[in-house]
Formats: sequence, structure tokens, C-alpha cells
Amino acid sequence: GGDQGKFDDSMRELRKLGVQVWPSPDVMEKMGAKDALTKVATMNIGLPDTLSYYTAEAFDAGFKKTMAFQPRVIKQNRGSAGEGIWIIKLKSGSYCSAYGEKSVEDTDVLKLMEANDNHEEEHTVAEFIEFCVNGRTGKSGDWTSKGEGKYLEGGKEAGGQLVDQRFCP
Repeated sequence: GGDQGKFDDSMRELRKLGVQVWPSPDVMEKMGAKDALTKVATMNIGLPDTLSYYTAEAFDAGFKKTMAFQPRVIKQNRGSAGEGIWIIKLKSGSYCSAYGEKSVEDTDVLKLMEANDNHEEEHTVAEFIEFCVNGRTGKSGDWTSKGEGKYLEGGKEAGGQLVDQRFCP
């Protein structure tokens, strides 16, 4: 864990000393939110199964469809230090051949790795969705992540969103 504000301030200080930092915190702010990835999804440089979620309902429906198709990267919008960025695979390794062909079930098991420290966890689809939406609750199971989840908290206006993209190793 860490503090994004302190990190950004440290990067700005390095830039003042002439050390190149890319991207700088100011450039990252100008580039906008991570949902920019979904704005190019239909272009030849994008992936059509890249989605943004701003509500629990959209996340529940969309993630179950994308997860059934390919391994995923789910990214929260806040911060850039890897907390809340998950590389996710189905434990069964059994994916459908076409996007939208099927959806995973709440009871399907996911293998998750968080980008901030590369720790791994296993949770059901329902537990992962609960953690992302409501954080640590009785329905989310036990998490070793340092993060608290609740990635949609505050809604779009407060930066509450998730981006769902195909994992491209």
C-alpha cells in the first residue's frame, strides 16, 4: 500500500530536479480516467470486449459475460500504484469461443492476482463482485488484499468506476 498523493508529489519533485518521470502525475490527470480505454474499443487499436462499469448492475452483467470469454484485467479508476487492478482467470480454464456466447455463474471460481504486490487469491465470481461493489462484507469472503474494494463508491462523478479489458500477456 501507499498514498497516491504522496507518490504524485514525490514524482513532481523529481521532475523539478530534472529527472524524467513518465507519465508524470500531471500528464496522467490530463489523459483522463481509465475509461478512455473503452472509447477506443471499436477502433482497430481497441478490443471490442473492453467495457466500463459505473453501477453494480452493469458490472454484474458485463463482467460475467467477459469473464466467460477470456482472462481479464479489472482496473479501478483511482490511483496508479496497482491496488485494485486484478488479473483474473477462471480456475477451470474453460472459456467460451465467442464473446457473449455465455456468462459465468456466481459459483464459478476465479484465480486473482493483484498488480500492486502480485499476491494471489481464489474467490467465487459472487465474492469478487461483492468485494468490488461493497468491499469487505460477509458475502465477499476473506481477502488478503490490502485494499478495501468498493471501487464504484461515489458513482461516476466521484471517480467510482471499473474498466474491464482482456488480459493480453
